[in-house]
Amino acid sequence: MAVRQTGARGGESSRLAGGAGALLLLGTSAVQSLSDDPTAWRYIVALVLEGVVFLLGGIGLRHRVLVLAGTSGLAAGALRALFPLIQTLPLFVIFGVTALVLLAVGAALATLRERLGGARAALSAWDDWT
Repeated sequence: MAVRQTGARGGESSRLAGGAGALLLLGTSAVQSLSDDPTAWRYIVALVLEGVVFLLGGIGLRHRVLVLAGTSGLAAGALRALFPLIQTLPLFVIFGVTALVLLAVGAALATLRERLGGARAALSAWDDWT
């Protein structure tokens, strides 16, 4: 049985506190960006910027929860910004673009399969993050 030492970096309470703070900050901007107010775009920009700050801070601090919160904030901001555009496009265009993107990603992954072997070793260091 492996025992993980938390040391001075903290453990479960550190993850809970970081997650609660990220949820509070990113959630506030996300909820405010959903309004029909013409200035709601400011909250979308704030959500994306907060997501970038959390992502970079999480990488710098090697803190998993902050990295996941940052990527979630970026994804939510991107989807919120694309939503009005998607509503104006016909459904066949949306499905066609999605299919082409998925095909391109699949082709890129198949082409780079050998190079991605080194990424597995780099991702094994993820276990060292709090």
